[in-house]
Amino acid sequence: MHQRNTCHRHHAKTAMTLARCALMCPHFFNEVKMSTESNNLIITTHQSLHNTRIIAVRNGENVGVLELRARTPMTWAAYRTFVDPAARGEGLAGKLYKEMVSWATQHEFKIIPECSYIVKKFEAPDTPKEIMA
Repeated sequence: MHQRNTCHRHHAKTAMTLARCALMCPHFFNEVKMSTESNNLIITTHQSLHNTRIIAVRNGENVGVLELRARTPMTWAAYRTFVDPAARGEGLAGKLYKEMVSWATQHEFKIIPECSYIVKKFEAPDTPKEIMA
């Protein structure tokens, strides 16, 4: 079975195209959540059975991503955080992290920090204990 959490066939770049693709494409499934930030920034969460991507889109271009993969149905490993070099220094990684915390809390998931950014964030005393695996 072809399981993907983003549609590589249509490779949507804008939030509207992402939403359309999610409705039409059999390769794109499960949950798509959008939240609008300031400065034309849209953060979307794409969850499939085994993978989740939290994507930051500005002016139709992907500028950041935080990726997770399922270790168990209720435990996810945050293995990659990337922000486009042109968009660094704007707090995008922090916004992606905040969205991950919200997503994990909403679904009562536990997170295993694997990428260096998430490991560092999990060392902070304000990290919600209920999401730590």
